Amino acid sequence: MTDVEIDPPSVRRRSRLRQAQMALLLVLAIYLIAAYLLLPALWTHYEHQKGLANLPMVTRTAQGIPGDPMNVGLIGDKRDVVCAMHEAGWFPADPVTLKSSIEIVGSVLLDRPYKDAPVSNLFYLDRREDLAFERPVGSSAD
Repeated sequence: MTDVEIDPPSVRRRSRLRQAQMALLLVLAIYLIAAYLLLPALWTHYEHQKGLANLPMVTRTAQGIPGDPMNVGLIGDKRDVVCAMHEAGWFPADPVTLKSSIEIVGSVLLDRPYKDAPVSNLFYLDRREDLAFERPVGSSAD
């Protein structure tokens, strides 16, 4: 007669827990390798307009700090662009002046709208934007 040892339930539970931990660690390692090494190495961007392929797609502030991403560029007569944007609910931003600065402070403090509040200048390829538009959201400029 042979001596057969049967593992107690606590030993089997620890064994299953250890297997689950190892499986979780393996899944995590596969995810990290795929997300941070494999997929970025395989990612390519196909640009339909070859002239845009090597251009930066982010504006910059006057100090060179990255600003907003390029969303849309409009080409056309200034009057037509302003009319189309106004029709869509967007308003040309006021220039930054003492008067507009006082108005924006009043808008925030008094919780009143300022649909054409000034915005900071942004530059693209060392050129300031020709027009800046904004769409009011909420009851004040804050």
